[in-house]
Amino acid sequence: MKNENKIKHILWINIFANFTGGCEHYISQTAALLQGQGIRNTVLYDVKSRVDKEFTSSFDAAFPIVDIKKQLLELNPDIVYIHQLTNNNVLQAIIDSPYPAAKFFHDHELFCLRKHKIKAISGNPCTKTTGFGCYPCLGFVGKEDGKLKFKRLASLQNDQKQHQNLDAFITGSSYMTLHIQDHGFDANKCYTIPLYATPACSFGTELHESRKTATFLFVGRLDRGKGWDVVLNAMVKLDDATLFIAGSGKDEAKARQFVESNGLNDRVKFLGHITQAELIPYYQQATALVVPYRGPETFGQIGPEAMRLGIPVISTNIGGMSEWLIQNQTGIAVPPGDVKKLADAMKALIDKPEDGSRMGLNAVDYYNRKFRPETHIKKLLEILNNVVVSHQDCWGRFTLDGGEMVERSLAGAVRQVAMLVQTIIPSKDYVSLLVLGGYGRGEGGVEVKNGIERPHNNIDFMLITRNLRKLQNNSTEKRLSSTVIALADKLGIDVDFSMVSAQKLKREQPLVIWHDMYHGHKVIIGDTGFFKSLTRHQFAFDICSRNIRNLLVNRGMLLLINELILKKDTVSETDKRTVIKHVMKAIIGYGDALLYFLGQYSWSYAAKQWRMRKADGVPEAFKALYEEAMTFRFHPNYDKYMNDDLSFWMTSIRSILADIHLLCEQKRLRCSDFTWDNYLDKALTFALFDITTAKDIIKKLFYLIKPKRNGIKSSLSCRSALGYATSSQRDIIPLIFPYVAYRMIDTKFGMVVSKILQTSDQMTAAFIKFWATYENPNFNTFQKEGGLCE
Repeated sequence: MKNENKIKHILWINIFANFTGGCEHYISQTAALLQGQGIRNTVLYDVKSRVDKEFTSSFDAAFPIVDIKKQLLELNPDIVYIHQLTNNNVLQAIIDSPYPAAKFFHDHELFCLRKHKIKAISGNPCTKTTGFGCYPCLGFVGKEDGKLKFKRLASLQNDQKQHQNLDAFITGSSYMTLHIQDHGFDANKCYTIPLYATPACSFGTELHESRKTATFLFVGRLDRGKGWDVVLNAMVKLDDATLFIAGSGKDEAKARQFVESNGLNDRVKFLGHITQAELIPYYQQATALVVPYRGPETFGQIGPEAMRLGIPVISTNIGGMSEWLIQNQTGIAVPPGDVKKLADAMKALIDKPEDGSRMGLNAVDYYNRKFRPETHIKKLLEILNNVVVSHQDCWGRFTLDGGEMVERSLAGAVRQVAMLVQTIIPSKDYVSLLVLGGYGRGEGGVEVKNGIERPHNNIDFMLITRNLRKLQNNSTEKRLSSTVIALADKLGIDVDFSMVSAQKLKREQPLVIWHDMYHGHKVIIGDTGFFKSLTRHQFAFDICSRNIRNLLVNRGMLLLINELILKKDTVSETDKRTVIKHVMKAIIGYGDALLYFLGQYSWSYAAKQWRMRKADGVPEAFKALYEEAMTFRFHPNYDKYMNDDLSFWMTSIRSILADIHLLCEQKRLRCSDFTWDNYLDKALTFALFDITTAKDIIKKLFYLIKPKRNGIKSSLSCRSALGYATSSQRDIIPLIFPYVAYRMIDTKFGMVVSKILQTSDQMTAAFIKFWATYENPNFNTFQKEGGLCE
């Protein structure tokens, strides 16, 4: 069977790294079978466990659980497959991690204080859910290391609630599935997958001549729950039957004493603990396998193991054993603890061996249809794939229409960054980790290189902290950022990482960034509902128009940066890609601002693209540019532009963007009769009265008494001069930007801009320096690293 699934690496979690019981045999056999499908398997086990090399040889790697968070980050599995695990801290770390996790229930330990669903006093099977009925059963009293120990029902129920946070629950029988659902486990996350039988050596399905009449086989631990006393009492009632007992346990001495006392020495043989291979000859001889268990097995794998060899089974039909025991078809069902009914069933097969042969043939056929290893593996992979897909679906798609490979690549990168955050910052110090931007919206770009899709945009992460100052003071923020960047380099992706406090978000005014985050984000770890509770950021019309103007200018700055890039002595291919990307981002930024002023803004790129196509009053030349830029955003094609004269290309676009900028400002200032010739005067006058909060008034008074030394007031009207006086240098940046960006330095107000920048030469470089000083100090570092300094 060819591996055509999303699962490439499974991380198994189990207490023991040796063949302690049926659970460990299942884990070892299944991991080996999955290896044959090209799947990598790693097992983590309890540090106190004895390690059996035969067990660990089924895995690609095996490690003790030391630091589960770091180990998850380093191993980066597609899914965590939990079996026996009693460490609640490890379990919670897996639940909190961004990795999907499934749990296989091998027993009743999570649902019974006595662990095996057998009543303490009567010895009858218990079918109830855990509750106050456990106290009359005396289930809360037990022994551990020879000492009396009292168990708390509340503790068991808390363990159940903790497990319910996992992504999926797998059982071997419908009985067990219903049982865990009765305990509050989500039915939508429950999967049933019957176990399989794999005898240690190949053996045909034909009935063998070596089979003896009146010979029975018991396989299991010698304790009361397995019903050894029931089958021995039945042997007393049968005169000429022989019984082989394969197994050992705490009641072995009692069993041998019973055999001695009842004169069964010649007819009951103790084989001790033997391997499956050593069991084969005894299966060959057996009239039937006897399974007189008192407790409800979750599946009872011993049944299909016998059926595989054409052996009928006489068994108590409780729990999961009803999955394979079909009355008078594959065996005979008897009530638990009923010696007479068990003896009668054994006697019936002695008297009519042809019935046993018929049941044996039916058993082989039923095994082949339901309990073959390949059937189990196929179903298991379907389940685990479904869990992985469902887990990713809670994030949604990262790209608009990217293929499976790029989606998996992004999901894997996001999981690793999330685990890195968890290893560095305690969960108590953050609210949630978000992915923003295009990938947060599910509209990230996909670039195709040599026929292979790869992520195009940066993955924007934002960590919402509980106390940002605390993280900054102990240098956690710096350490986290540098570690994330190192991981991103290792993964071959680009990552932007930022942090913001929950307190700041609660008091922030509506801005474009918060509005887009509100609607277009993915919660990777932490509180999934926090950001959605900040409803002040829900509606676009609540965004201050000044913020939209600043967005437009920030995008326009990319064109000025492009000018510096293209003036370099040598413009590399990487430089050209940067220029092209900047142009496309600028066009989209201008279009987003225009849509806002037209009352058509949306957080979704796809929605904005559609709305721009339908918008009235927008120049067709710009519509074409916006369509081109949006198409590039989703599916970038750099080759289309690499051989063009990029400076000329930007010049042709600049004039179109100037008209859009003017149109936006006319709508913002609610004045349709101004042009760039009188814009600065109008904009400064508007700024004088652009007050939305008391904080704005205080700021204007502060800047009024803080003089600006560039002597431009004489060139302005009284109101615009007062507007200039009450504005900060940062406030001035977007107002003088058009005169630099659109080459209007020779105009009346262009001369004013020259005075503000204190130069009449190299205006682009001077403006960028001004902008870097008052708006974006980080640009100075970028300028030096990129070789853009003149």
